[in-house]
Amino acid sequence: MEPITVFTTTYNRSGHLKRLFKSIQAQTCQDFIWLIVDDGSTDDTFDVVNGFKAEANFKIEYLFKSNGGKHTAMKLGFEKTQTKYMVEIDDDDELLPDAVETFLEVWKSIEEEKKDNIAEVRALSVNEKGVVSGKNRRVTVEKDYYDSNYLTEDWYRNRHLEHLTSWRMDLVNSLNIFDIEKEWLYPRVKLVSESLFWNRIARRYDTRFINKPLRVYHSDAEDSITLSHFTKQKCYNYVFSLRVIINELAIQGWRNPIHLLKYFVEYMSCGMSLKIGAKNLIRNIDACYNQFACVLLLPIALCGAIYLRKNFGD
Repeated sequence: MEPITVFTTTYNRSGHLKRLFKSIQAQTCQDFIWLIVDDGSTDDTFDVVNGFKAEANFKIEYLFKSNGGKHTAMKLGFEKTQTKYMVEIDDDDELLPDAVETFLEVWKSIEEEKKDNIAEVRALSVNEKGVVSGKNRRVTVEKDYYDSNYLTEDWYRNRHLEHLTSWRMDLVNSLNIFDIEKEWLYPRVKLVSESLFWNRIARRYDTRFINKPLRVYHSDAEDSITLSHFTKQKCYNYVFSLRVIINELAIQGWRNPIHLLKYFVEYMSCGMSLKIGAKNLIRNIDACYNQFACVLLLPIALCGAIYLRKNFGD
């Protein structure tokens, strides 16, 4: 069996998939499976993927499911992956030519070091101009890599970088990171913040960060989530994700108080813009000290809710 799966979720983006396919076809190592989970596309994605299969030098697996949001497609992909490792690439991005080869080399090094506490490897991403993507782009340049975890880097050190990530599947799947169906408001959610899942991994396992770009991050998609206007649906997504993240961070969240206070305001603003009562929102926050912070921030959050409600795109 191939050692690694390249995993992509997609929804009505057959045009972008063609660009991604070219980058996958150009990999210096072809010993992998490309798993595509289609989250209910209504365009010509199926036919486009069949064209890829006829041309590819590697195995392509295509799974179609009813539309349920990217998080449901990701859950299916993680469940169906049979290889030891996986690397996820968005359907509108590109892999640099040595991405698969580099990840396999890094994983081999980790095995030789007998470090069983490392569940993922994260590489840098660059934009179309070759500039490292993300906020606070300071990286450790003294070495080719450093070991840490997602929470430490993203939350405590405030390094919000766009990464290309590879996982060791036995460790990640043991954590059931996608088990969120019983959480409050889940039936109303279409998109879950992926930070929720990566935080869950970071609380148990470490990450090897390599100071090498392996992905081209594109933000030119007209339907890009990050460029879309604020809608009621987006507010439901925010309320759901922020509540779970806040509750699972608990007291650790206060190691970055500015970031946490921003989360409180966004959570309360989005919730009240949906006409969810402030008491209900606060009651669904677990820790009493976090509830108290939400109460103190109510005036600011109320202003935000009024603004959102006036500017809903739907």
